[in-house]
Amino acid sequence: MNKVRAGVLAAAMTASALALGTTQAQAAALASPASQCGSGYSVIDSHVVTGYGATVYLLFNGTRNCVVTLKTSNLDKKTVTMALVQTPGNPSHEDSDYYYEYAGPVYSEPSAGKCIRWGGGQTYKWESNWEHCG
Repeated sequence: MNKVRAGVLAAAMTASALALGTTQAQAAALASPASQCGSGYSVIDSHVVTGYGATVYLLFNGTRNCVVTLKTSNLDKKTVTMALVQTPGNPSHEDSDYYYEYAGPVYSEPSAGKCIRWGGGQTYKWESNWEHCG
């Protein structure tokens, strides 16, 4: 993810959280996909769901993948927001509900050396092909 997009996302999440009465520190934590997945996870890919106000983030900690979808619009109301991840031969792990800010985190089965399918969005669900193999 480029620094400009990251800055815009962080500013939008901070403004939204402050309007809802959260502190700036809490808002900054919400703007970080890694803070949602936990210690040791790093963003390895992202996908902007164009026209639907969301960015889906794929993270990895060396063993498992994690997916978080952060909304970039409609932060003042709950909308259907979703995140999913799947490894071959296993069911998809999904989080889909009405949320203000984000969906997920969802975690894969152990995925080192395996392809994964991941996705998410707001109202509209985007899904990748099998990728990030190995």
